[in-house]
Amino acid sequence: MNKNMNKQDATEQALLQLNELIQVDAAGRGLAHGQPSLFSIRREDFACSARDLAAHPSPRLLILTGFPIALADPPGTSETDGPPGALFLAETAHRLGHQAVLAADGTALSALRVGLASRGLQRDIPVIDVSALPREPERQTEALKRWQGEFSHLISIERAGATHTLETFREACPETDIRWFQQALPEASQGRAFSMRGLDISAWNFPAHGLFEHPDPAWTTIGIGDGGNELGMGLAGWELIANRIPKGGSIACRVKANRLIVCGVSTWAGWALGAGWALAKGVVPDWLDSTREQKLLGLMVDKGPLVDGVTSRKLPTIDGLAWYHHARLIQAMVQVARQAAG
Repeated sequence: MNKNMNKQDATEQALLQLNELIQVDAAGRGLAHGQPSLFSIRREDFACSARDLAAHPSPRLLILTGFPIALADPPGTSETDGPPGALFLAETAHRLGHQAVLAADGTALSALRVGLASRGLQRDIPVIDVSALPREPERQTEALKRWQGEFSHLISIERAGATHTLETFREACPETDIRWFQQALPEASQGRAFSMRGLDISAWNFPAHGLFEHPDPAWTTIGIGDGGNELGMGLAGWELIANRIPKGGSIACRVKANRLIVCGVSTWAGWALGAGWALAKGVVPDWLDSTREQKLLGLMVDKGPLVDGVTSRKLPTIDGLAWYHHARLIQAMVQVARQAAG
């Protein structure tokens, strides 16, 4: 670390570097295209999220994940992107002396439980089935609080969210040609959840967006996504997603969050946010380890099971990328953390 750089400056530089590392469009989805791009539209939100977590005196997180894959065997099996990053962030909360609750449905639920057991955290970090909440969006927040108590932060990592309806579109996008929207998203597809291929996954994806659209005012909500169809992407706006992402107008999630972290692979942001939170607390995240994360992914795939979201195959890959891509990223994150710590 530069001797002239104080600890706070070093942490801020590290947060910028971590965000740069995860904002690589490895799958070529159009995230970096144009100005503004989906990467640039909310670029400050990553560092703000890490600082906010670190500044809170007693954060308690609900971390929501689980994305069903329609072409998997069986259909609806959850994908590998999301659960590893969610578990790492929950583990970070625990290591920093705070609480986290993981929430999912489908096979992501069992994958998280297997992962926690492998790390000896099954008694420290609860896992809840989000589909136990009411389906009515306006009832979900109060039901969650009665069930699990109060939270400070609600974070989604790779969780599909609802598209616009005609009513919500008119409210959110009053200056956008309504005919463009109707052509991209016919009435039968409105208010539903879609994969990036444009496949309707609503049958396997519990509509938990009420937690974001009707949150407790005390919550900070953070959405993490890599394709435009995830919870939180409403902050980017329908028109930007429609212009940047293939099939974007047909899959764009309407649901907003207080902050949006757009990244090349959603699990990358889970790792990075956990590392950034630890650094902002003055702790080196030495539990971020490539070999450890690779072992976790293998267990989740085998015992969840989980499938790769791009290939739909039961393989220990994420978004079609072999492990060495993720290993290099983790190694780069570790290097950033060590440099910040001096």
